[in-house]
Amino acid sequence: MAFEVPAVLVILPVGLIFLLSGLIVNLFQAILYVLVHPLSKACSEGKENALFISNHRSDIDWLVGWVMAQRSGCLGSTVAILKKALKYLP
Repeated sequence: MAFEVPAVLVILPVGLIFLLSGLIVNLFQAILYVLVHPLSKACSEGKENALFISNHRSDIDWLVGWVMAQRSGCLGSTVAILKKALKYLP
């Protein structure tokens, strides 16, 4: 005779843990953003060069690169360089 646990007794606690851990992480990020963001803006007033190297070809990597360039204010001078062999990929 096997003891069966109703699914709600497993799914509900796991769902609550998932939800609470997400809320805790978001709260931690919000606190750090409020505390660190003003300091990082004050430290990075000058123009700087940056090199963003991605080892993937996915759309997400391109999106992250463009968003980083846009947020740092250098999207207009951004250059994308690819290997010659990549032009044969679909």
